[in-house]
Amino acid sequence: MFSRQNEQVIVRLLSDGKSQEAVFERLEGRHLQLRMPDDDRCNSFRAGDLVEVNSPKTLYLGEIAAKESSILRISVEHALDRETLAAIHQVWTRPDVA
Repeated sequence: MFSRQNEQVIVRLLSDGKSQEAVFERLEGRHLQLRMPDDDRCNSFRAGDLVEVNSPKTLYLGEIAAKESSILRISVEHALDRETLAAIHQVWTRPDVA
C-alpha cells in the first residue's frame, strides 16, 4: 500500500495549491521523508504547512514537521489507498448504485 523508496511523488500545499515534484525517501511510523529539488521552488514549503503527497498507490495528508535544506519531514495524519479511493469515487458518482 505504501510508496517505495526513490519513487517520484507530488507534494502540494493545501493552503494555496502550489505543488512540487519530490522523491519519496522513507516512511517510519507516521513520519514521511521526502527529498525536494535543490532550487527556489521548494522555498514555499515551511514547517507547519498542511500538505497532500500524491504517490501512484497512496495519498498522504499531513503537516510538515521539519524542513532541512531540500528534505521535508511530514507528520502523516491520513494515508489513503488509491484503489479504495477510486472505488468510493465510483459509488459517489453513480446515482444508480444504492
